[in-house]
Amino acid sequence: MVLGTLGILVTLGMLEPLPPAPDKATLAKIAADPAAFQFPDAVRTAVESNADVFPLFLGIFLFVFACTGIGNGSTYKMIPAIFRTDAERATVAGTPER
Repeated sequence: MVLGTLGILVTLGMLEPLPPAPDKATLAKIAADPAAFQFPDAVRTAVESNADVFPLFLGIFLFVFACTGIGNGSTYKMIPAIFRTDAERATVAGTPER
């Protein structure tokens, strides 16, 4: 799980940041005519570049989820066995407590 988490951090470092948000005047123009809005080329380039990293990010995240599920399942299987062993050691065979 540690390697998976480090892999996730590496993929996040591979992302290309988006350019800053437009100023208020540009936002007012977009609000006045939303149909005329076009994403800037820098935004499109960043989104396309980040789309190439997503499959790797998703695969590593699924690996981390699988490891977490295995750990969770083994814990739930182990706890009843531990309690049963403790109960058998604490009671005498054939008594109502057992």
